[in-house]
Amino acid sequence: MKAAFGLVGILAVVGVIVWIMGKSGGGLDYVKEVKQAGDRGTADVNQIAGKARDGEMTFKESIKVDGQSAGGKTVALLVEKVESAGPAATYFGLTRGDLVTEIGPLPVKEMGDSDAALDYLMDAYQRKQTITVVRDDIKITLPGGLPAPGQVIPVQPAQAPKPKDDRGSLQRQLDNVTGAGQKPGGN
Repeated sequence: MKAAFGLVGILAVVGVIVWIMGKSGGGLDYVKEVKQAGDRGTADVNQIAGKARDGEMTFKESIKVDGQSAGGKTVALLVEKVESAGPAATYFGLTRGDLVTEIGPLPVKEMGDSDAALDYLMDAYQRKQTITVVRDDIKITLPGGLPAPGQVIPVQPAQAPKPKDDRGSLQRQLDNVTGAGQKPGGN
């Protein structure tokens, strides 16, 4: 019997401790925040290392590109294949058929051959830089799908402004009163 009371007492104390730590701002929230910060740090370190944020795949494993040449120089990278779970797709949003024309502030044509341009592309991933691609004949900046500098984006025409109501305040109020100016029993 004494053992049963002792066991119930221990369980009650453990329950109270868990209840207090589980409350908002308690010790369990702190542990959760520390774990989330550690996960973010691990993801950032993986990206700096050129791997997917989960560490499973390298950037170069996630993409296959073909150098597009003009005049004997590589002027762009054509994305032939991209792994949907890989860093090229998850960070930049690259899709098959994209034509990479600029990596960071440099045009691909100033980078040498396609292997060097792919190295620059991986470096842009590691440094969280942007790239410019041509997709469906539209130049966009990735990540984020921002229009490239100097790119004209069609916008919706502006709505014509409503005509100014030049009636006085008192007249507007009178006009809003139903039946104003009418005689009782009709017009």
